Amino acid sequence: MDQFAAALVEASHPGTPPERLRELLTDPALLQRIPESQRFAIAANPGLTEDALRLLSSGSSLRLRQLISLRHDLSEEFLLTLADQGVDVDRLLRARSAGAALWCKAVQVRHQSLPSQNQIFLSRERDLPKEALRLLEQEPDEEVAQSLRWRQESPLEQQIPQIEYSGAVQGRASGTDNEDRCATFHNQTVGLFVVADGLSGAAHTGHIAAEKSCQTLMEELAKVHGPLHAQDFFHHSFYKAFHEIARSVHHSHDFSQYFHGHWFDTNGVAASVAALLLQGRCATIAHIGDCRVYLQRGGQLVALTRDHNLLWYAAKSGQSLPSGVMANAHKILVRVLGYDGVGATPTLTRVEVRSGDRLLLASDGVHGTLSEQKLSEIVQNHSVRDAVRQLMKASQQAGGTDDLAAVVVAVL
Repeated sequence: MDQFAAALVEASHPGTPPERLRELLTDPALLQRIPESQRFAIAANPGLTEDALRLLSSGSSLRLRQLISLRHDLSEEFLLTLADQGVDVDRLLRARSAGAALWCKAVQVRHQSLPSQNQIFLSRERDLPKEALRLLEQEPDEEVAQSLRWRQESPLEQQIPQIEYSGAVQGRASGTDNEDRCATFHNQTVGLFVVADGLSGAAHTGHIAAEKSCQTLMEELAKVHGPLHAQDFFHHSFYKAFHEIARSVHHSHDFSQYFHGHWFDTNGVAASVAALLLQGRCATIAHIGDCRVYLQRGGQLVALTRDHNLLWYAAKSGQSLPSGVMANAHKILVRVLGYDGVGATPTLTRVEVRSGDRLLLASDGVHGTLSEQKLSEIVQNHSVRDAVRQLMKASQQAGGTDDLAAVVVAVL
């Protein structure tokens, strides 16, 4: 075994004294020769000092810096450095030393894909320092302002009205794996209804993203005992679902032992999700992507959600799209449950339901094939179970080639 190999073994061993680790990692020649997988083993050594971690993170991949950020004993100064290097700020805020400076830094960080995403995420976090809260209050984004208002509200526990509901999924005619899912639940004080459409990329694992989205929402609801704060519930559940998706689809087996379920990307897999939480007569809708929620009332069907596509982004940001992309702008999603944790933040909408209302949750395989007039006709003129069946049948008869998912809820 040469000197380099011996040094690697020594640096990876948990019993190596901190001063010896620092001596090893201050050798520039040694640092340059350490492969990525071995750096992961060294970074996981609990005896590594912060100075050594700084040296190890210098010139390393973002993934390795994300692993380092999972430690809870880092100084706030180092956390700020990691934030500047692109590490997810929402994870850094879990560190014991996270103070007002890091929170203010988090508020100022802006995502390149959608500038307001980071601020929306943080506006829904509990226990914000006053300094960070004041910065958020200056944000012009409507979702941030709504989140700050809603986070002041008390949890709600009221008996829901009598309802009937039904949901179903159906795979596309081509016979490929069905990537749509739905889930339903209700008791005396709460109802939760979910539709999810998986987005595979090249990995063909979109069904995992859809499944984990529905499963996580239902599991998190089962943990709630007593009054429920809708915004807190959706904020926590969608973020948890992101990590569940990432953990389930990640292929970096060499690194999986070090993350302990706290992942930072989903390997290109994501889901479009629409969820409806009913408390008393208050319905809170959380959606991300292009799954939709409609309200059928008084013979009219109204969309309560707007797809997170390029058209939505252009309107939100006040930008004009090039003419060459306008034709397909409605198909290009800019916000989905996947890719990163902050981006998993859903848009929240609230509506008071009335007797006679019907709510439709549908994936794009349904609403992208049938006109709103046809959707309204089916939802209004059939029982909830028959309405779901007719939505599946009509979508296929109209030539739809996508997977299908729909849930219909009737308020009696």
